[in-house]
Amino acid sequence: MGGERFADGSPFFPFASFQRSARLLILAVFLDGVAVAFLQLFLNFYILARGYGLDFLGLANSAPAVATLALGIPLGRFADRVGFQKSMLLGIASAYAGFCGMLFAASPAVLLAGMALTGAGSCLFYLSVNPFLMKHSGAGERPLLFSTNVGLQILAGAAGSLIAGQLPAGFNALFNLEPGSAESYRTVLLVGAICGFLALAPLLMMKHVPSASGSAPSFAEGGAPVWSAGEKNLLLKMITPNLLIGLGAAMLIPYLNLFLRQRFSVSDSLLGMIFSVSAVCTGSATFLSPWVAGRLGSRIRAIIATQAGSLVFLLVLGFSPWFPVAAAAFFFRAGMMNMSIPLYSSFCMEQTAEGKRGLASSLIQMALQGGWAVGPFLSGFIQGRWGFPPLFVATAVLYAAAILFVRAFFLKLENPVPAAAVG
Repeated sequence: MGGERFADGSPFFPFASFQRSARLLILAVFLDGVAVAFLQLFLNFYILARGYGLDFLGLANSAPAVATLALGIPLGRFADRVGFQKSMLLGIASAYAGFCGMLFAASPAVLLAGMALTGAGSCLFYLSVNPFLMKHSGAGERPLLFSTNVGLQILAGAAGSLIAGQLPAGFNALFNLEPGSAESYRTVLLVGAICGFLALAPLLMMKHVPSASGSAPSFAEGGAPVWSAGEKNLLLKMITPNLLIGLGAAMLIPYLNLFLRQRFSVSDSLLGMIFSVSAVCTGSATFLSPWVAGRLGSRIRAIIATQAGSLVFLLVLGFSPWFPVAAAAFFFRAGMMNMSIPLYSSFCMEQTAEGKRGLASSLIQMALQGGWAVGPFLSGFIQGRWGFPPLFVATAVLYAAAILFVRAFFLKLENPVPAAAVG
């Protein structure tokens, strides 16, 4: 970074300078990221291999988001009251118990229930991550800490995608499984589930952290935090961009593996390589987000710039007839969009009082999942009738609306970010 040093004076990446609990959480998120990569790469193929159609596939992909919407508010309040460490433990355990149940489901209803439990557990885990990082970091290190968390999570996806892409052929030969069969994909997905359960280990190694609710500034009778009209208005504004982005992403992103296979006939191993390289590019780019914010003088300006660039590459991916161009656009789209995630997360948490961050984090996540509750089902309907082009256009329009909303409401709200403060 131009010879500049990080806040601890080291010219190298200062992972060791983060608080111990923050480092352990980042490790847990990394392990979960490996597991999620398995799911993202092969879950669609597993469900289709079991004989279900595209309409049911859309319903299955919607189930986690529906669970998040139904339980998000009580889960956020639960996390604020019992503490984020306990919430993350329960979240991981529930998510992968549901995932395993889904893999061995004997009926469509049980499969959907497993997907819903996976979504609820994942919601409880991730709504607790950002408030926990806020509690275990100082203002000076926070942009880098949030970027490190997201960046390593994405790099975990690179490792997971690379490993998962190579496993079907090996397992098929080892266990005499038919290539492309449900049994073949189930075996690979079970390896991902094991990685997910391993995320419990670093969470258990943390020292006990008391609930944040005891330090909340104002509580109503019954223990619920009091939200002023101004806080509610700001929270509504913070969740709106996520609602738009969530709907756009949900219609398209879960199906990019199907798109690449249909459009360019890519194999399992090549698909795993593509997703792995994309995750490496994305994770590497995410580490640059504090630097971009510093250079532009604002996290909000950085969010606008990176998301706008991602939108351009999204359209190139969707409409380029050449695989090398589409693959390059695939890499750049993901990298630029995900650069904005840690910036927006830290911005939203800093705007929210301690003791209310669990619920705020849950509502922001629920807004994102609100789109995912509807988008996959719509996508399955549209794919079966008109293919992918309308999905790329609709996603681009929704992303553009989110960018304009952020610019209109948040650009003047944030204090300037000095370049020196972010390395």
